[in-house]
Amino acid sequence: MSRFKTIAFWLFLTAALGTGIYVYFNLKSSKKPQITALSVLPDSCLVYLNTNDLFELNKKINSQSLIADKLNLFPEVRIVFSTLQEFDSIFNSNSVVQEVIEKNLIHFAYYSSGFLISFNLKQLGDQDIIKGYLAELFNSKAGIDGVYDFKTGSKKTLHFQLSEGLVLVSDHRSLIAKTLDKTNLKLERAPSFADFKNTLSQNNLVSIYVNHSLFEKEKPKLNLNALFENGISAASIEFTPSQVITNGFFRPEGDQVFSYLTSQESQASMDISEFLPSNTVSFKAFAISDYDALTVKMKQSATTYKQWETFNLKALYNLKLDFENNVGAHVVQFKTLANETELTAVEIIDTLNAREQLLILSDTLICADSVLMYKLSSSEYPAGYRLFEPLLSNLSAYAAIYSSHIYFAENAETLLNTLNQLKSNRSLNANISFVTYMNQHFPDEYNFLYYNSPNKLKDKIPTFFNFNASEIAKPFTNFKHFSYCLTKSSGQFKFRFHLLHESENRNAEQNILWTLRLDTLAIISAQGFVNHVTNENEILIQDKNNSLYLINAKGTVLWKKKITEKIQSKIYTVDIYKNGKFQVLFNTKKALHLIDRNGNYVENYPITLASEASNSLSLFDYEADKDYRILIACKNKSIYNYNIHGVKQEKFNVVKTDNEVHLAIQYVKIGLSDYLVAMDEEGKIYTFSRKGVGRIGLRNRSITHCKAFYCDLTNTINGSYIVYIDDKNGHINKISFDDRKEIIKLNTETENTEVKFRLIDDNRSMDLMFTKNSSIWSYNFSGNLISETNSNLELKESDFYKDESHSFYYSLSADQQEITLNDVLNQKTKSLKGTLMPYITNLFKDNKKYLILSNGAQLSCVAID
Repeated sequence: MSRFKTIAFWLFLTAALGTGIYVYFNLKSSKKPQITALSVLPDSCLVYLNTNDLFELNKKINSQSLIADKLNLFPEVRIVFSTLQEFDSIFNSNSVVQEVIEKNLIHFAYYSSGFLISFNLKQLGDQDIIKGYLAELFNSKAGIDGVYDFKTGSKKTLHFQLSEGLVLVSDHRSLIAKTLDKTNLKLERAPSFADFKNTLSQNNLVSIYVNHSLFEKEKPKLNLNALFENGISAASIEFTPSQVITNGFFRPEGDQVFSYLTSQESQASMDISEFLPSNTVSFKAFAISDYDALTVKMKQSATTYKQWETFNLKALYNLKLDFENNVGAHVVQFKTLANETELTAVEIIDTLNAREQLLILSDTLICADSVLMYKLSSSEYPAGYRLFEPLLSNLSAYAAIYSSHIYFAENAETLLNTLNQLKSNRSLNANISFVTYMNQHFPDEYNFLYYNSPNKLKDKIPTFFNFNASEIAKPFTNFKHFSYCLTKSSGQFKFRFHLLHESENRNAEQNILWTLRLDTLAIISAQGFVNHVTNENEILIQDKNNSLYLINAKGTVLWKKKITEKIQSKIYTVDIYKNGKFQVLFNTKKALHLIDRNGNYVENYPITLASEASNSLSLFDYEADKDYRILIACKNKSIYNYNIHGVKQEKFNVVKTDNEVHLAIQYVKIGLSDYLVAMDEEGKIYTFSRKGVGRIGLRNRSITHCKAFYCDLTNTINGSYIVYIDDKNGHINKISFDDRKEIIKLNTETENTEVKFRLIDDNRSMDLMFTKNSSIWSYNFSGNLISETNSNLELKESDFYKDESHSFYYSLSADQQEITLNDVLNQKTKSLKGTLMPYITNLFKDNKKYLILSNGAQLSCVAID
């Protein structure tokens, strides 16, 4: 019986727990909106987008994208980007609204009558609270129909409504009403949308769906049909600092070339750089498995059909069929800088057969500069023939064979110039930038490939953007490469769209994202600063005029401020008011400087020093509470202590030294005791408390004019050391805090070396790094050699950088004005032009590292591969 009771008890407990869990989850789910934000969107949508992180999208576009930065110069694009930024700022200003938006799927749909934004609240019960906050944020009141009106920064009136856990925003009230009307057809149920729904993954930062047939009728500023023609496309969009990458699917519809191409098998990519001239700025290439079968499907014009009939009669056989059977896998139309018209290059199978065919197609042979050309035009068709219609629409009046291709052009001069370039080995292979791009971004196989260099083809950009030509020159200066390809996949196409922003100075070794010209030569290496508004990384640098620049991640000068002297210290980031707003702190010879993010001095600054500074300031935040202390030594042989407001600490005893202190003061904590450590130029060591009271009277000294020291600490004073280099004798010297001295002999000539303390190997213990002449040595504190690196240049200074993906020495050769990177992991060396040591930073917060290079007055951002 007891066993039965036990079993019954556990059955009851299990049932009770199960019921409780069921009720909990049922109640929990009932708090979530039952209607999804996607399901209410009306049908007949021209363009649909979604993003799973509005805040990240705004950061990618408005803070990190060099391409978006250029497009932002167009008024229509600027409105979109600025509105995105405005919404980001508004939503972030309220923590409750921010939590609703953060990591929430936002839907955007564009219709002929306007646009509609929709998203779900995370909890249905929050609706009234969110409605109140949004009304407050947008300074809006509800109308009779429950719809709120508000104005954006561009003074455009928008409307929003909350209903059944849905937030709806639109520029037309009628769209909101149509959305809430359940009798209307919905986008989610449209067959064309449903077929591509899986492509519109919620895991992508941005997904896009376009109904090109509807979109084309609107004639919008952004002409998405310039390459797609009619059909449906869906894709994900990726933004990086220098690229826009779109991958997705396209299903062509109607009577168009791409519809015909779906019957053709994809072909292996060819090395297009070998048979197009070096001044090519655009091309479109068709990869064809059966050209004759393709032409049977395509509808040629009556004129072209008549032309081929004439040629067939002249040949007394089906010349058209014979010609098409001799066409290889690739037909390419291309444009060069030298010509207004486009040329055609056709891969051929049999060169001899092609010559016979051209003889029948032509009425005259021309020989110029050892090039045999066939004149195809006639009195009936003086401009030439459209031999490849509707695949290509350009006229072919002259032809010539070179290598395995026939080249067609509208005039003899254009054709001759092209052939002469190829014969002189001036093909696209000579264009390093193009070849690098081709190797990285062209697919292994395709059906269609389009490429252009936008900055060299400005007159064609309106094809995509429909903007005035006068607006184009500046934005597209660094749009170096654009490509678009289609590859057959189950009756439709995979496609890839890629646009690359690239500096004019790029070469095979340097991936330069941007360059900036300062007023004059840079005199300090670039340093970092964090924008407290956007949390983005920015750059500080000073030029020979003593102007301090703040530059954003995209290379735009935010402000420039004249400083009286050269900056002598590291530039520190501080938060003087403890409110999350940052300022920059540094010293010059005569003063302490504290400047806010807008380029203005903080109250009381600059602070004039009692005497010229003899070292760089040291900044300490002892308790990590932003109660900063500034320690600085002056030429009057005194060490001063200031708080962050520039006031000398009354309770600090000014430390008097026997000689000038040139090295920065260090702060250490050993056990429960803390010490400030200074070393004067004659080698005397001073240890004192936070109040300036002497702590340990060390009799041992370092060498005179010591170049650097490091405090190697444990929990005891006898196990903690001040480490420095006796470079004249080649010794590592260690003075313990209980005044014992140890000497370790090195097997390296260290006299007149440049010395740094850096973490080199993987044991997390500090190491020594020496630079002398053309060599760099690294040792641990036991005197064991870690590595030795040699250069062909005389090195002035070196340093070491290491993270999860990189490990390299970088050095400056002042004589050659060159920076050398010696990759420890891959055993590779790279050289870059530079006059100061570079700054290494995760500039765009994309988990990639970038070099900020100073080369005279030019500042560059270079991606580290």
